[in-house]
Amino acid sequence: MTPPNKVEALLFDMGGVVIEIDFDLAIQSWATQSRLSLDEVRSRFSMDAAYERHERGEIDASEYFEHLRNQLELDASDEEIAVGWNAIYVGEITESIRDVACAKEKLPCYLFTNSNPTHQVAWLSIFPEMIATFDKVFVSSEMGLRKPERAAFDAIAEAIGIPLSAVLFFDDTLENVEGARDAGLQAVHVRSPSDVKRALVEIGAFEVSEDGARDRPRINTALAVFCLAAVAFLVLRDLFVPAARDVEVWLGFELRGMAALVTAPVHWAIFSLGAWGAWHNRSWFLPCAAGYTFYIAASHFIWSEVSPNGHGWRLGLLYAFAISIPGVVLLRARKR
Repeated sequence: MTPPNKVEALLFDMGGVVIEIDFDLAIQSWATQSRLSLDEVRSRFSMDAAYERHERGEIDASEYFEHLRNQLELDASDEEIAVGWNAIYVGEITESIRDVACAKEKLPCYLFTNSNPTHQVAWLSIFPEMIATFDKVFVSSEMGLRKPERAAFDAIAEAIGIPLSAVLFFDDTLENVEGARDAGLQAVHVRSPSDVKRALVEIGAFEVSEDGARDRPRINTALAVFCLAAVAFLVLRDLFVPAARDVEVWLGFELRGMAALVTAPVHWAIFSLGAWGAWHNRSWFLPCAAGYTFYIAASHFIWSEVSPNGHGWRLGLLYAFAISIPGVVLLRARKR
């Protein structure tokens, strides 16, 4: 996909583009409250006129849930129906969110979701960091308009002050992509995170190096070097320093002798994988590095208490707190 015109803003769908959703999770929940079988509930549920009116804010949750209650033969309160309704959120599509964050350094990034107040409360609570990535979020139930209606795209273009032809839109629903193109936007049909990345690279929102990584943040370069240095240090220590070679610590407990020799390469492998992930700017690297840092902090606390060579729990707690600080820094770096 090569946009023919200059791109001045990026507009992203939510479900299927930056978060993974699965409506079958809602259907499975409702099936436990219905007189119908799971297959019957699945066949009866549809994104019908009532569903669309709910997304435009024309009817409230109580009215829509009453529609579901009748359609699916549910014996459930509004609160119980809402539990299933909000079960659709699986998790973030981390790679695409990181690509959006990189692109935001050059272009404003907006989110446009066909949603409703009940879902809005849910995704604001579940994905606050993802929402904060975007300059503004447009919600159909607040606008009174939904994709793929031409008026919805016109309203967004007016709100952001950028002509439709200069907006690049990403959506996983072909109907919405075609509607956006008919309205004058440039649009990408998203079937995987690679579609998002490819389009952003093509418009110059960020560059990809020869090894396939995005422009690498300096913290990742530094951490890659640190991990490689750690591998070199651990290999030399574990092979040539007898006092260290005979002891390995896992979750604060010391392993000695053959157990230490067998498990030592696992530490080497962890830091080697970390170096590769940091250098190639993999989306999992920073959260995993943070998690491993917290693991080391917990291990040091346990070791300080249970090992004959430990320093006691008070000093161990102090050390654990200090070691945890880099973990917090890594988590904050992931949010940027």
